[in-house]
Amino acid sequence: MSAKILVILTAGLASSLFGASVWATDTTDASVRVTYADLDLSRDAGVEHLYSRLRQAATTACGSADLRDLRGSAAQRKCVTQALDQAVAKINSSRLSSRHALGAVASSVAMRD
Repeated sequence: MSAKILVILTAGLASSLFGASVWATDTTDASVRVTYADLDLSRDAGVEHLYSRLRQAATTACGSADLRDLRGSAAQRKCVTQALDQAVAKINSSRLSSRHALGAVASSVAMRD
C-alpha cells in the first residue's frame, strides 16, 4: 500500500482491570488505520479533514479516562498528543505539520465557521 493511502496511528494505551485510578500503570499498543487518498493535501480543507481524522483516530486508540481521575486524564491526553505527533511526522507533509503546530486553536476556530 502506498504511504498516501494508509497511516497506521499507533498509541501506547494504558489498560486496567481495576478502574481508572490505575489507568496509567500498564501499557499495551493499539493502532488505528487512517486513510487519506481521497484528500488533497495541497488545499486547506484537505489538510483539515486529515487532521480531524488523525485526531479522532488518536482519541480512539488512546481510549478514555474518567475525568475525575487527573492522572488518568493527563496520561490519556499525553497519549493522544504523542500519537498525533508520530502520525504527522510519518505523513511528512509541511502543510499538515503546520496545521499540527497550531494545535487545538485552529480546531476551535474551524468549528465556528
